[in-house]
Amino acid sequence: MKFACKLTGQPLQWLAVVTRQLPAVLRALDSRTLRNYRSSRYDGSGYSISLSQLSPADQDQVRRIYAALRDVSVMWHHLEGEVRPELLEGSLRQAEPNLRTDFPLHLPPAASSPLCSALHDTSEGALRPLLSLLQPLCASPEPFSRSDVVRCLRLVLDQAKMMRNAFHDLDLPFHKADERRIAHSIHASFLKWRDTPWRAAGGPVHIEGLRDCEGYLSCSCSETAAIDRVVYSLLGRAVDLTADRQVTLAIDSVPDQLICWTISFAHEQPDQLSTWLDCSSDASLQTTAELVARCFGLGGPEQAFGQRYCGCCTEDGRQSSWFHWPRFLPCPGDECCGCLDAGEV
Repeated sequence: MKFACKLTGQPLQWLAVVTRQLPAVLRALDSRTLRNYRSSRYDGSGYSISLSQLSPADQDQVRRIYAALRDVSVMWHHLEGEVRPELLEGSLRQAEPNLRTDFPLHLPPAASSPLCSALHDTSEGALRPLLSLLQPLCASPEPFSRSDVVRCLRLVLDQAKMMRNAFHDLDLPFHKADERRIAHSIHASFLKWRDTPWRAAGGPVHIEGLRDCEGYLSCSCSETAAIDRVVYSLLGRAVDLTADRQVTLAIDSVPDQLICWTISFAHEQPDQLSTWLDCSSDASLQTTAELVARCFGLGGPEQAFGQRYCGCCTEDGRQSSWFHWPRFLPCPGDECCGCLDAGEV
């Protein structure tokens, strides 16, 4: 698929609609002050560990989960990106038992932030909504619908890429392919988040998607995986904390070619939350700050959080988490990846 492909889908939400979802501190932020210190675009790497840093039992568990995801991915690639429910359903049904986990994995003493993040993104990430969708489907004798297969595919591809991004030696051939320069569209990402099923202890949670921008968000599957690690992590956190089973995800275009992602929700006990949350006290916020710091070439997560490249605050009974990311501006002739847009649901 070439870069010149035309994007289609849901009509855009106007900026005024998205802006109403943003906290006052973010609306007041001049994004032109968010300087990018990198001389070249961030490729999504650097916040990962070796699989050997896990215990042997946990290594086996990670490999088992990944092998199941990889088998489905390979089947889809053999079909050259065509969605064939009658073929892919069998692959998904075979994968489902091997995606069940004994998580949480075991954190060694004084575990590093990259290790904690890798374990968190493996046990949560896209695996959580994938199992929420796939387990009831596999328990039923009814054939999968095309839309069910597409939703499962998106989650399988995302989780496999995030695991490769978190464990740099998990699958070297695919990891190398992830680094290839290829544009990923905002539109395809928006479709994915809009259609992702989430469940909390009390039942399903609805994700409302708002956006005001088109274009491209990343230059490779590796960079996309880094963004996905942040978004899935923040969404999972919001799903667990929302008081009304509603979460809003806004993708907002801001000056100096940046994209601002905001995840907000009504909290059950807003009075017990501080106005500003310390990113180091929460695994999802820590992952966000670490990856955003790398993306902009900052001194560390403290600078990312302190200068509002990313953050989390409460306002009027709602909690909002956000992060900024540079928009990708492709060159003529660049390819456009189809791995996120595995067909319309």
